[in-house]
Amino acid sequence: MSNQVAQPAAAAIAPTANVQYFLCITCNQHKPATDYNFKKSDGSRYPTCRVCNQANNVTFWQDKQFKFCDKCRAFKPIRKFSTYNGAPSMHCIKCHCADLTFKKLTEDADKAYNNGNTTAQYPWTPAVANTIRPQASMFSKTVGGGKR
Repeated sequence: MSNQVAQPAAAAIAPTANVQYFLCITCNQHKPATDYNFKKSDGSRYPTCRVCNQANNVTFWQDKQFKFCDKCRAFKPIRKFSTYNGAPSMHCIKCHCADLTFKKLTEDADKAYNNGNTTAQYPWTPAVANTIRPQASMFSKTVGGGKR
């Protein structure tokens, strides 16, 4: 049994549009392929649409107390993560802020290097900037001074 469905009548859509519709196993509705996420490993489609996947994610995290942060490799309370549409983000707030700071510093350095302007706060070449990655532990000892 395949969950791929024949395309709607040609009068309903433009003749040049070639859209495939799939059945979501959660909501049992036929949706176009653009409403599904695809696996990075093999490129196949997930069986649930994006809307149902987000709803399942929110339901999963409702009663959880801790979450693992992939950046700092530690379990942290769920309140240490920002939420997006009711579900916690992948990285804790501290790691996310470290990434934003690093991104801003490298953009400023790249802009100064490309313009020939050396007034950037931290002038370094793009080659050096791309090899340095900040860790959350770099920032945690200098701010607050308390235990982690």
